[in-house]
Amino acid sequence: MIVKKKRVKIEESRSQLPIVRLMGRYLSSPTDPKKEAERWCVRNQELFHAEYIIVLGAGSGYHLMELVKRWPNKKVLVIEPFKELIAAVKEIHRHIFMLGIEFLNIRSIAEIYESEALKNALANNYSVADYNLNVYQNDFLNFELIEFLNARSLEGLKFVAGLRGYLDEYDEEQYEAFSSHQPEGNDLISINNIDEIEFDPLSSDELQWKKRILSKLIGGQS
Repeated sequence: MIVKKKRVKIEESRSQLPIVRLMGRYLSSPTDPKKEAERWCVRNQELFHAEYIIVLGAGSGYHLMELVKRWPNKKVLVIEPFKELIAAVKEIHRHIFMLGIEFLNIRSIAEIYESEALKNALANNYSVADYNLNVYQNDFLNFELIEFLNARSLEGLKFVAGLRGYLDEYDEEQYEAFSSHQPEGNDLISINNIDEIEFDPLSSDELQWKKRILSKLIGGQS
């Protein structure tokens, strides 16, 4: 008989607060998760100017409680690939559902296309904040999802620009042309560094397309 071990466990921190362990790894401070949550909010406060805040990683939930305490009018979406972890956070913070925080059990990019809540956020003013993702050791959370939501990957950029109505017929045709085969380059550029990059006519079609669409996004920001 094979007995499956529970991936998620609730234990007690040194400050006597319940915290979550995922496959043996603490997802928040085993000493004082509340103080850690406060530091996380201070460290990421520049991201919280947006109307929608997308948090990657539910952790033990203390960072989410602190976030809505400091910025009560923000719309907070939490992406967490482990369904058991969402249940554990709701068990620890039994009134968290009253605070307007929406948990999304997203495990692939394909599921983002099906999420009305995420599409609504990405079509508006949003920011992305990650929480202790290095502890998860999950490639989807640590790289693929971050690049997609920040419109740094080719697919993510097309998705966000499309939601905002910034893709014309030429943009769509060119995207289909170079995405139908292995792209020449894999350059990751973003709104933060687009101004630093020259529009080199010798760069790949993919990179030129990214620069043009990012410029549209910058021009369309409120």
